Amino acid sequence: MLAVRCAAWLEANNQQHKNMTKETTHLIYGDGRIKTNKGKVEGRPCLTMRDTGKTLAVGTNSLEGPTTEPQENFDVIISFRNMEGARLLQDMLNELVAEWSREVSPKVESL
Repeated sequence: MLAVRCAAWLEANNQQHKNMTKETTHLIYGDGRIKTNKGKVEGRPCLTMRDTGKTLAVGTNSLEGPTTEPQENFDVIISFRNMEGARLLQDMLNELVAEWSREVSPKVESL
């Protein structure tokens, strides 16, 4: 009897975990499809990102004013608890760009 209850509990727990996990969202910058905004979520500064499905010129700003939207409308929300968290993300991006720049920059051969 106990084994049956444990099996049912495990199955329910596994199903709950499956419901909580989502497929990875892969957004690619550079083709003008990603709309990024600054905002606040639960009083904390955040960045929101969503794939618009249509290509716009990179750097294009929409004419929308400030809005309040449900979190479900975004593909990614990055919120920061404190300034150090935002700076850490900035540092990681800067490091990525620096390494990438070194990899793709033309090499100069000395004579």
